Amino acid sequence: MRAVAGVVRADVIKVEEPGKGDPARQMHADRPDADSLFYLSFNANKRSLPLNLKNSGAKDVFRALLKTGDVLLENFGPGVLERLGFGYEAVKQLNRGWSTRASRASARTGRTPTTRATSRSRRRWAAR
Repeated sequence: MRAVAGVVRADVIKVEEPGKGDPARQMHADRPDADSLFYLSFNANKRSLPLNLKNSGAKDVFRALLKTGDVLLENFGPGVLERLGFGYEAVKQLNRGWSTRASRASARTGRTPTTRATSRSRRRWAAR
């Protein structure tokens, strides 16, 4: 879903760690000053925003994004979003129409990820 979201014209904002970014940016890169084709193929039409979610100012920016978004796809280990203050209940308080999806965390813990696609998010995906 993450790889095709930007291709289907969803407005995708990828939050990355400042100064590091996605390791795939340099994976199999042809030039040191450009993103790799591998990275570009999985991140087509996505915008990138460097945020350190341990910083209170960055958390405020992330909360603002959560208030206006439809879907949160996260790739943290188990419990990381909760420790940062962005667990399911906290996000639901910011935006009742949210659909969330945990990828890596559910695989490690065996938990079923929360996937609640609302009619609002389906309409917005279809409209873009």
